[in-house]
Amino acid sequence: MKSTEPKLYASIDYEFRPESFWTAASDPLAAILRNVKGRNRREMIRDYYAAGKLDQLSDELLSDSLNDKARISLGEVHPTFMGGT
Repeated sequence: MKSTEPKLYASIDYEFRPESFWTAASDPLAAILRNVKGRNRREMIRDYYAAGKLDQLSDELLSDSLNDKARISLGEVHPTFMGGT
């Protein structure tokens, strides 16, 4: 269906539709880490992956972000887990 809105800029291809905004990660570790919040958690995931023990981490620790209870518990392990970078 064609849009009836005026085309404001002649140099823009208004019909262009990208196949995807995100390309699939070729590396499984990169796919896991893509949205994980927290530097320490990303490092922990990298270490477990390198040791071939990723299956030992809970799904909660592998999730992109933690719920409040898990975040507080992890922060009690060490305060550096409270960062979000």
